[in-house]
Amino acid sequence: MNRIVRSLDSLNPIICSECGEIYGYWNYCNDKTRCYRQLCSYDCSSRDKKVYPRTSLKVQEEWPTSFDIQQLVTLCHCCGKELLKSGSKWSVWFCDYCKGRVREFNVSYGIALIPIGRHSLMNQVVLDKPFNERAVNNFTAGIIGLQNRIGSIHEWRKIIIAQNLKFLGYSCDAPLDDYLSKVKMLPSKEVAFRKMSRFFLPTKHKEGAVVKKATKESKEKKLKPGELNKKGTRLVQQHRYREAITCFDEAIKIKPRYALSWSNKGNALLGIGNNHVALDCFNEAIKINPKITEGCFNKGIALYNLNRYSEALICFDEVIKLDYDFPQVHQFRQKALFLSAPDFNLLPSDTCVFCDKALEDVGGFRIVAEQERGIFLYNNLNSISIAMKNDSWRTVKVFDDLKQFFVIWGEKEKWTERAIGKAKNEFASGKHPWYCQICAGLKSNKHDSLIEKTTGVDVLYEGGSIKCKL
Repeated sequence: MNRIVRSLDSLNPIICSECGEIYGYWNYCNDKTRCYRQLCSYDCSSRDKKVYPRTSLKVQEEWPTSFDIQQLVTLCHCCGKELLKSGSKWSVWFCDYCKGRVREFNVSYGIALIPIGRHSLMNQVVLDKPFNERAVNNFTAGIIGLQNRIGSIHEWRKIIIAQNLKFLGYSCDAPLDDYLSKVKMLPSKEVAFRKMSRFFLPTKHKEGAVVKKATKESKEKKLKPGELNKKGTRLVQQHRYREAITCFDEAIKIKPRYALSWSNKGNALLGIGNNHVALDCFNEAIKINPKITEGCFNKGIALYNLNRYSEALICFDEVIKLDYDFPQVHQFRQKALFLSAPDFNLLPSDTCVFCDKALEDVGGFRIVAEQERGIFLYNNLNSISIAMKNDSWRTVKVFDDLKQFFVIWGEKEKWTERAIGKAKNEFASGKHPWYCQICAGLKSNKHDSLIEKTTGVDVLYEGGSIKCKL
């Protein structure tokens, strides 16, 4: 940072009194023959009218490729008292002190209400798997809300820099070096943060950001926890998740061990795609009331969305114990079981996929692949050998909304639609389909008996492991 300041000082950068950004020239890699020009904010009305300090250096129009944004430095967007490195999509807008206070503030509300940078990942706005319609809608709503809040942080930057300049006695644009030499005279960073937090709290963003109105209403009307919980539930049904979270928070403040509000808050957080914080809420609800069925189910959904399928499976099994007919639990259990297959071996299905006979009835081994035919579970087409990619193989999705599928190959006369349908149902129920030696044609030509020393085939064993018999 000292190197950056020195390179800027040599070219006299200036703070814009309208937008609060820095404009002027700067060197790159100590090149004394050329420089680059940093403009103030794109929405500044006087941007094109600025008078830049004179320079004898050649001004480069195109910036180095290492910059995502044509900006070398900026001032802390909260206090305006520190110069920060910028230019990257990952750049943070706050000094260390203000960044720590902003993070504490965001955690307390379960959302990045005050954005710390440009990129969505820096503000917990992500497209969660599985990539279904609900996930896409949540992500879209999150991006729209983030854009609104980023606009608000830029508005606050203008306000705080204008206040600082007025406090220090500037009536127009100010030299950066002179400004930085006087910042100790400004109010503390904590004072600036408190002002900024008050600036953000009343703001009603399009997505329904946290507002103080709900808090005031609860105090004025003295709503009970149960009434706040009902109000929050109605807001969730209207997809007004942020306002719902405020209601649940108020209910929890009044009654900290209110399991239903903890669970409902988690459900609202699921609605905005914040699975990590939602998971904490469900854990708290279950800690208070281990038999809260909806909280346990939604915990499984949060784990499922985070691709922690084995843990989600445990939750869904617990829900079935509490309420066997709970809506959608069996459907999600099947998917979690299927997707958790890489974590452990799928156990064999009960009967042969072709003849419907159990192994005890026909003897021999459970076969999943040999030279003539086979069946396997895959996650992507690239993992299938080139030798298999011919007219005799086919891919089948187990669930329409998941990417995983199984591959079959061999004679079409053998792989009838009935056999394929049975295999699909077996995979969906968390079991691995197989076929017997008789259906594989592995019999002695002389005695019509099974060939004991079968070789060159993949065999499915009782515990779910698959091994090739050589």
